[in-house]
Amino acid sequence: MGIVDLRTHDWYGVCYIDSYFDTTATNYLDQITNNAPSDVKEQINHYADDFFNRRTICLNAPQYFSAKEEPQFNWQPTDAYLKNSLSNKYYQGKQKPNILFRIGRMLNGGKHKPTNIEKYCQLVKKLVERYSINYHLIGLAYPISEYEIWNEPDLGFFWTTPEDNQLAVVEFYDFYRAVANTIRATAPWVKIGSCGTTFVFKNENFVDNFIAYIKNKHVPFDFYSYHYYAIHTANPKNIYEIQDYVRSRLDKHGFQQVKCYITEWALTAYASKINNTKNQSHVAAAYLLSFLIHAEQAGVDKAYLYRADGAEFGLFNSNSYASYAAQAFWLYNQFASHRDSSIIKLTDTSKTGITTTGAINANNQINILIANYTADPTIVGESGQTKLPTGVKLQSQYYIDTAIPANLLDSERWYGSNIVPPRNRNKVLYNGKPVPNGPNWPNKNDQLKYDDANYQQSSTGYIVTVTDIPANFNHYKIILHKVFNGGQRQSLNGETF
Repeated sequence: MGIVDLRTHDWYGVCYIDSYFDTTATNYLDQITNNAPSDVKEQINHYADDFFNRRTICLNAPQYFSAKEEPQFNWQPTDAYLKNSLSNKYYQGKQKPNILFRIGRMLNGGKHKPTNIEKYCQLVKKLVERYSINYHLIGLAYPISEYEIWNEPDLGFFWTTPEDNQLAVVEFYDFYRAVANTIRATAPWVKIGSCGTTFVFKNENFVDNFIAYIKNKHVPFDFYSYHYYAIHTANPKNIYEIQDYVRSRLDKHGFQQVKCYITEWALTAYASKINNTKNQSHVAAAYLLSFLIHAEQAGVDKAYLYRADGAEFGLFNSNSYASYAAQAFWLYNQFASHRDSSIIKLTDTSKTGITTTGAINANNQINILIANYTADPTIVGESGQTKLPTGVKLQSQYYIDTAIPANLLDSERWYGSNIVPPRNRNKVLYNGKPVPNGPNWPNKNDQLKYDDANYQQSSTGYIVTVTDIPANFNHYKIILHKVFNGGQRQSLNGETF
């Protein structure tokens, strides 16, 4: 796929310090069984509880936090995944592989703040020592050089303080400060940021006030991260509004050098079998390419697609061929990883559905990307979970196989050692009951602009003019890779002409 930069998020237990995946939790959000037949969904949920909870880093966090026990570490699953990721034989080109390591928990993995922040930071210190300082001792090809602290704290199912919801925001700021200072003291050279804000546009608590807190408290801060799912408008051009807002707040506080990462993005965010097909379709392919081009032009430094495998929201399904979205992602990465200099003279395509970019690569070849996308807001929101775009057929998808019990799986493959670890004991109750969700904090993502492009004009074609060709140059070849509904999917290159 040409991917050289991964984020450790939703790796199903792996890389999480004290997560406890709990399908019986209050307001459980199911993002693991939507592709499965209805008669196996409950079985999959029970299986996930057993399997995911054997792969976390600490197996007894509550007991450690309360000083009843020393920490019981379970490093091997995370070691194995990081080693495989950082030594992938398909990495090519000048850029070395990178892991953005997320400090936090997975969805349904625990929403209450750690009950002992000081001891949580001790676990973070151990983690950073292992993966950034002594990485070579466990066989990592490269150290972990970037840490993202938490995920979507503006949503009450990722961060809450039930005893006083109004304290939740400030307590997150203090939590970030403690963890960031711990990481900086342990490995001063690594990059640190937060916080994967879900709905970032005009979200004062997790943009304006969070950045001001960091400035006033002199907290380590190398990047700000946020998410963007196009669930309100289906419009990739919204990234200009969002990025301008975030960048202006960073610059206001003197953070001109702080980078902006989008650590999750996709066409839609609602889990359903139809949406999984939608995210793999030619419609998603056009959105994906258009968004990446606009995001770079808007000043975004990195964008991590959610997600690039065969799980829910993934680029791939259980068919024996590529998806159109995977083809678009591959072609973009081929373009981006081999370009030497940008050469396209930008024309105003904002009033059409066409987006373009171009470059010359190291082999003196001209590469041009053109996306022709039509925004349809009716397919991306909550009400669009059951609506397929015109011409898109429902695709068969992967779902979790429960045939082999979690304690009988190939331990080397799934747990990184010859011993199957026990289930963790990280479940946290509040007053003897499951922890309730907190509030979702105010934002104005629903005020982002709808695309007013003239899509009829988009369908008339696009003219590319190549200028400044030397007079003695008289031989050239044009190769066109085209991704479209009905095109071949046996390779990632699309239809080639």
